[in-house]
Amino acid sequence: DPTTGQGAVTAMVVAVGVTRTVPAGTFTDCLQLNATGSETSGGVTTTFNSTVYLSPTAGTAVESTSSSSGSDGSSSTFTSLLQAGYIANP
Repeated sequence: DPTTGQGAVTAMVVAVGVTRTVPAGTFTDCLQLNATGSETSGGVTTTFNSTVYLSPTAGTAVESTSSSSGSDGSSSTFTSLLQAGYIANP
């Protein structure tokens, strides 16, 4: 939307039954989602990519990684892993 600077986000389920091992344990039932998008703010366009692994057993995302890069040369990467003791559906 050119009036707000918010761009489109595209998300796709790319795999099911994926195994991920994180501090909370090993989950063999993960759904892998990949998303891409962009937004413009203050004349800077930022694009991002993210991958999220959702587990019905855990009741939440067990792992997610996001990266972004801006037209001003900025960039960042962030990874989150489910920690022991934070499982919604033990």
